[in-house]
Amino acid sequence: MFEHRFTIDITEQPDVIHRILTTCRRRNCQVVALAFVAGDRHRRGQLTLTLRASHWHGDRIASWLAGLIDVLHIQESDAAATAGAPGLDSGIAGGRYAIRLAKVADQNELGDTLASVTTIVCTGEPGASLP
Repeated sequence: MFEHRFTIDITEQPDVIHRILTTCRRRNCQVVALAFVAGDRHRRGQLTLTLRASHWHGDRIASWLAGLIDVLHIQESDAAATAGAPGLDSGIAGGRYAIRLAKVADQNELGDTLASVTTIVCTGEPGASLP
């Protein structure tokens, strides 16, 4: 079993933590540590999660969690990072966060900057691939 540490930005929805932990348990991941900081008007809520998982699940955990509703961003640090070595930043953004970025760009009249984007891949949310 390998340990994986994640820093997860989440919305204020009351069931988001439960959804994350249920996904981990259903994927046979053992929760080793959990820390939560509630969001306020200055920052998002943040969850720091350390899991123990088999080697064949380890590569998929970040994408499973990023696909959950109300997960805005996930950053993974490898096991070496917890020992003081430089970590691995996967920087995966969930589908809802991508929509939020587009709305903020539009509100700030930055829609033209998105014109160069030709493809957006949406996975993990029901209906994400619908036009």
